Amino acid sequence: MFNNQNNKKMKDVILMNTLFTGSHVVQNIGGEIINFYRSDNDNFYVYVRPYGTLRGDGCWDDRIRTIVFIHTCGNGEFEILGKAVGLEQIVPNKTTHSHDSEIGKDVEVVDSQRDYIKKEKIAYGGVNLEHLVEWAEYPISFKARAIYRTSQPLFLKSKIDLNSGKITNQSGKYYIEQSVNPTDFQTIEDIINDPYNWEIAPVDYLRTIEHNGIDAFKDSHSMFIDKIIKNKK
Repeated sequence: MFNNQNNKKMKDVILMNTLFTGSHVVQNIGGEIINFYRSDNDNFYVYVRPYGTLRGDGCWDDRIRTIVFIHTCGNGEFEILGKAVGLEQIVPNKTTHSHDSEIGKDVEVVDSQRDYIKKEKIAYGGVNLEHLVEWAEYPISFKARAIYRTSQPLFLKSKIDLNSGKITNQSGKYYIEQSVNPTDFQTIEDIINDPYNWEIAPVDYLRTIEHNGIDAFKDSHSMFIDKIIKNKK
C-alpha cells in the first residue's frame, strides 16, 4: 500500500475516469462496478479503469484530490456518473500490470492487494472481493471517505464547457492539474462542490435490483449479482 506520511504531496489533481466502455464489459463484469456500492465493511473503495493502476512512472501518485466517474456519449459529450472524495491511494506507485486485464482473461490478484482485501475484510453481498474479481491484478486503487452518485442526469460537452476542449483520452484516465490547467480544474471543482449535483447520502450497500443506469452498468450489476450468488452456494 502506498502511504508515505513523511513525503506528502499536494492533492492538486482531479482524475476524470471513463467507465463502462469497451468490449470487455459486454460479457464480463466491469471492475468499476464496486465504485457504485458501499462495501459490507461500511467503507468505500475505488477501481480506476483500466487495470486499477495509475501511470507507471509514478508522477500522479498521492496527488489525486477527487475522482469523477464519467461515461462517453459520443460527439464530445460525457455523462457524469459519480465522484469519489477523501482519497487514500492503495495501489502502489510505479505499478506495472498485465495486459490480460480487462480483455476477458482471468488474472491473479497480486499478493499485496489480496492481503489488503483480507485485512480490510472487503466484501460485497456477503462475498469476499477476492472471490468476485476477475478483471485486474489491482481491484482496489483507492479507499475513499465517500462516493456519491449524481442526483440527476449531468452532462458536459468538452469542446464547449472546457477550455482544453477535452475531458478524456485513449487510456480512459484524464488528469486535470490545478497549476497546469486552472480554468478546467475550477470548472470541474465547481461541479464537484455544488450540492445540487449530488445525492445527499453516499452510495449504499449492494442491492439485488438496480433500476437506473446506463446499459453497461446494469449488465455489470447483473453479472456481479450472479457471481455473488454462485459464490454463496
